[in-house]
Formats: sequence, C-alpha cells, structure tokens
Amino acid sequence: MSTRIQEDACPACSSALDAASDLDGDDRPKEGDVSVCFYCAAVLQFDADLRLRVFEGELEDDVGAQVALVVRHVKASPVFGQRPAPRSRA
Repeated sequence: MSTRIQEDACPACSSALDAASDLDGDDRPKEGDVSVCFYCAAVLQFDADLRLRVFEGELEDDVGAQVALVVRHVKASPVFGQRPAPRSRA
C-alpha cells in the first residue's frame, strides 16, 4: 500500500516523488527508512526531516535482498527511464 508523503525530488534524477510504499505494511516512512525511486531505481533513504537522500551504506542481508528485488521490478517497469519533468529541490 502506498502512503502520500511531502513531495520531494529524487536526489539522483530530480523526479518528483510524493508517495512511498512499505514492504511490511502501510506505515508512514521514518528516519532511516530505505526507498527506491520509481523513475531511476536509485536507492534512497529518508533523513531526519523525511527528505530523501541517496543511500550510502550497507543494508542488512534480508533488507538488501528486498531492496534488490524492488530495484529489479522498477527497472522492468514500462515507465522506467520515462521521468516526468524535473523539479528543483527547495
């Protein structure tokens, strides 16, 4: 299930992102949660202000496997690479 979030731009491709999905339920994202950009498949992480940043670090094995699966699905999506017009970050 997707949850609406404050609109932010993907730090990797500048696409506008305004929703997030939790693989384990329908919880709102919190600091440290990992996400994947639906447009460029970049692995992202929510910071303390719930702004998206490019993920830099290592994922635990089970989380890493889930993220890798999501990245594969995003890359196989017919909209992959068809980004909307970039929006500037505030």
